[in-house]
Amino acid sequence: MGETTTLTEIQTMLQARTWSPAQRDHLQKLINQNQKLRGKDDERYTRNLGLLQEFLQDDQGADLTFDVLSDVHTNGQDLEKPENRRFVTALQDIQYLDPLADAFVVPGDFTDHGEEFAYRDFFQSLQEYHMARPIVALGNHDVRWQKTETAFKQQYWRYNGQYMDGAASAQRLYWDTFVRGYHFIIMNTEKDLKDNVYLSREQLAWVQTQLAAHQDPQRPTLLIIHQTFTGTADHIALDRIYNPAQDPDPHFNAEMALKDILRQYPRTVIFTGHVHNGRDMIKVYPEAYGYVVDCPSFVRADYGQPGHGDAYQVRVQGNTVTLRLRSYSDNHWLPQNQRVFTV
Repeated sequence: MGETTTLTEIQTMLQARTWSPAQRDHLQKLINQNQKLRGKDDERYTRNLGLLQEFLQDDQGADLTFDVLSDVHTNGQDLEKPENRRFVTALQDIQYLDPLADAFVVPGDFTDHGEEFAYRDFFQSLQEYHMARPIVALGNHDVRWQKTETAFKQQYWRYNGQYMDGAASAQRLYWDTFVRGYHFIIMNTEKDLKDNVYLSREQLAWVQTQLAAHQDPQRPTLLIIHQTFTGTADHIALDRIYNPAQDPDPHFNAEMALKDILRQYPRTVIFTGHVHNGRDMIKVYPEAYGYVVDCPSFVRADYGQPGHGDAYQVRVQGNTVTLRLRSYSDNHWLPQNQRVFTV
């Protein structure tokens, strides 16, 4: 299919659909923006046309749509580094593949070594490529190797604070937000425990309060936390939420406490990362305390099928959740890895 035909078909498809004025203006702006690449970056120009055509062909509408890129492990904006180049490629793609997304979710490890420049450049990239509302959790790589115990907190509040709905001004690392009526809860470690999570009793009490206050029979709660739960990634022995050898409060099992809270509100979908599973090993675990989504590692798969650049596009319609797996490295969907479940 030639470029002119593709652009003509996209314009025809755009006119044939019912959009709000704001949506139509945004899509037309993307088309106009892409036209400026013609003759300057023909490869990206053509790729964007194909991505926008995919969106117009595939989009069936949903109450909520968001993209989940976990464990991107960026190192600034040097595109000679493959992890940065792949991340930017995905951001460029998402602009056209999911142009009406409601949020952009990263369940931790958005940097590789937690440097301030890496925090700064990561969030600058989200702004540069106009990502939808960022919902970014802390991973162990974002809090380690710091000069002081509070450095990662200050960096997180400085660069992510504008998205935290007041939590940063309250000097709180855990926070929640609502997107199109859906409740997102973001849980974060409050200390550097190497590969584990420190969840204070205060954070757990806050989570219980938020869950109790905002139950909606028509919508699941969406909880983001970097590390996973025991039994939801069997090949990892110690990289859990709780590890008594690392926890400063070793006699208080925060993971069990969190599970006990969530069992009261099992209509929760929990997005986790950290494990670096390949596409053949990622699963959705229906547990008594909610549905645990083991997200693929974007930077690379350390277990299972080798690869990199995999991420979920999530569509939520009422209580039904669809996870569509995309290979941004190979620029195609992986329909055999699609998951659909009703909470």
